[in-house]
Amino acid sequence: LQTPAMGIAQAGLIRRKNCLSMLLQTFTGLVIGSLLWFCFGFSLAFGPSIGGWIGNLDYAFFLGLDATQCLPHMTANTIPAYLFGGFQCMFALMVPVIVTGSWAEKFTFSAFLGFVTVWPLLVYYPVAHWIWNSDGWLASLGVADFAGGLTIHLSSGVAALVVSAMVQRRKKFQCLGHHNIPLAVVGASLVWAGWYSFNAGSAYKANVQAAVALLNTHVSSCAAGLVWLFLSYRKDRTWKLLDLVNGSLAGLATITPASGYVEPWAALVMG
Repeated sequence: LQTPAMGIAQAGLIRRKNCLSMLLQTFTGLVIGSLLWFCFGFSLAFGPSIGGWIGNLDYAFFLGLDATQCLPHMTANTIPAYLFGGFQCMFALMVPVIVTGSWAEKFTFSAFLGFVTVWPLLVYYPVAHWIWNSDGWLASLGVADFAGGLTIHLSSGVAALVVSAMVQRRKKFQCLGHHNIPLAVVGASLVWAGWYSFNAGSAYKANVQAAVALLNTHVSSCAAGLVWLFLSYRKDRTWKLLDLVNGSLAGLATITPASGYVEPWAALVMG
């Protein structure tokens, strides 16, 4: 749900003539990302480690997994391996699609296809292995990322920055406007709702940690949205809906890596 919702949000923020292209990229990224994860990605991220850098292909095509057993040596020791792989697929297919916002209205569809196919293999799967595989080299150093702040948001943010720097700039700066702000708000609302599932779900149990992650996610997002709204008003002397939305999404991203680890008051401060 979250990945198509990102496309809906971004489609509302760009010009009308390009909104279908954005939706096409989003849904295509969902399909390609899912198949890549099933074929190779899950094994590269969570398969037996090769020196802490990358997994082998023992679990390619989900072969070697027992549908009735948990995955050995993983934190998800309370759910079947198939369920764990499906849950992690949600992250894997979403990450390259996040970067689409950095090239909105600039990339050709063929360039998009190349990016969403190659980038996960070179970046996301190795980074996920380093942090979330218990034998990854960063995990062995004690690096903790509860629900993807490093694995997802940092990696996609760096990719977006690099893409923005490399894509040709417009010849003349101009405000292109947003063709459908209500559509963008609907998409952002669905993204916000989906965020609860992967933050709380990253506990892999129906326990106190999942409850804390759920509460922290909401508190941080609300705090960030309100602060952003007031700062925007202080700067421009007008109330802006999109600034409230942007602030709320920023609060969600901020709390994600620590959502299952901190007290609710800390989530308020972080937001």
